[in-house]
Amino acid sequence: GALEVEAAPAPSRGPVEGGTAPPPERRSHWTKTALLLLADIVGTGVLSLPGAVRRLGPAPGFTWLCLCIPLNVATGLLLWRVRYGLPDVQSAGAATHPSTYGDLFLALFGEGHWLPSAAYAMVYSYIFLALGEYFLVLAKSIQHTFFMADLCRPAAGVIGALLLLFTNQLRTLDGVAVLSIFGGITIFIVLAICIAVIVSDDSEGADDEHASGGGDLLTVTPTLSAFLFACGGQKVYLEMMAEMNNLADFPKALAVAASTMAALYIAIAVISNAYLGSASPDYILDVLPFNWIRVVANLCMIVHMIGAFTLGQQIVSRAIHAKLSPARVNVLEPSEPSERGRRQSNARLLDFARCMARWSGLEDFEKARVEWAGITTCVMLLCFTLAESVPRFTDFVELLGAAFASILSFGMPVLLYWRYVTLTGRGFTTLEVAGIAMYALITFYFMLLGTASVMRNIVMHDAKTKPWSCQCASEACEMEAT
Repeated sequence: GALEVEAAPAPSRGPVEGGTAPPPERRSHWTKTALLLLADIVGTGVLSLPGAVRRLGPAPGFTWLCLCIPLNVATGLLLWRVRYGLPDVQSAGAATHPSTYGDLFLALFGEGHWLPSAAYAMVYSYIFLALGEYFLVLAKSIQHTFFMADLCRPAAGVIGALLLLFTNQLRTLDGVAVLSIFGGITIFIVLAICIAVIVSDDSEGADDEHASGGGDLLTVTPTLSAFLFACGGQKVYLEMMAEMNNLADFPKALAVAASTMAALYIAIAVISNAYLGSASPDYILDVLPFNWIRVVANLCMIVHMIGAFTLGQQIVSRAIHAKLSPARVNVLEPSEPSERGRRQSNARLLDFARCMARWSGLEDFEKARVEWAGITTCVMLLCFTLAESVPRFTDFVELLGAAFASILSFGMPVLLYWRYVTLTGRGFTTLEVAGIAMYALITFYFMLLGTASVMRNIVMHDAKTKPWSCQCASEACEMEAT
């Protein structure tokens, strides 16, 4: 039935004991939240869908895709239901306005339980790995933009890092909204270009080592995991709920984002399978010819990856900032609001050495910006290292889906809902019991067998594609490879 709970008040601005810092003011309308959800979910995962459908076979591939979407929407609604009804059941002393999985586990299970700490670790580990995958795709896109030059992947990564230095300084989800929404638009442009090339029969086709359809469990399970990664976005749902001006509107935002995602995913998979069949590539941009079309599509992809990376790193960096400097994590404006004061602040921040020498004399806003710049730069460099350590795009996607997406998308929302219903004392319906059991089986299957099979693939592929290798993507290199 409907939840009779009054709307949550705006969060406080101080640090929360035992959890992450509270989110900034609630400013986001549900339409902006829908666009942010779409920008986060429809990302690099969709680039692997045509190849994933090819490896499974058309019938099982489309069946699993059509199951994954409603399964993810259902757990997203469970998360919202728990968060919306939280004031009636939360533990005393817990975070009043949880904005992460860890906060919500703390609110429902209380201090001293091991689950909140495990949830914090799982969520931020997943986002960090996802950022590594985003960085990998950013570097690939830079390589393909300059396909006439023999640009190695690590060198392209350095260029990507320089681009990210500027956008990484955005410190709230609301602040990064425009960039993320614009990035979300560009992924649609990229997919539209790919579809047009596929339909026009001007594609390069695939040069892939994977067979089409069938295989044993160790072969099929990693591919199934790629669908979980493509469809899941629960890792940031609570952060986005925390910044909504009306939490009751989250289902509308999720419905718009999920329906758009479903239409796009099914269209790209159907068209690729119909026109390319067994030649559908693992990375959809590989269908593009080596001309201006490849340049335009990859420039759009660069914009999208900058937006996606900035959104993800903002969540990780904010959590780190909250732990290291809780008193300044929410200091988002200078004490001197005039334009002259802002210019002086920016000028001082450009002189990093001067800031360090005069640290005690700086106002909290300036200190917060310097801290943020250091944190985001360290996170970015770690992601760069990770991206070059697991250089195959398909391996990265499957690892994220098997090891993390299954528990973050299915296991955690269901566990939280079970705890919430238990605390309300109302009992479970037969349908709820069956659903909880189904989600538990799916979660454990992918966490255990899925992760083992993906790690086996990574070890096998490392013999062919060494970490930190050049991975040249120029037209000349592609011709030599074939």
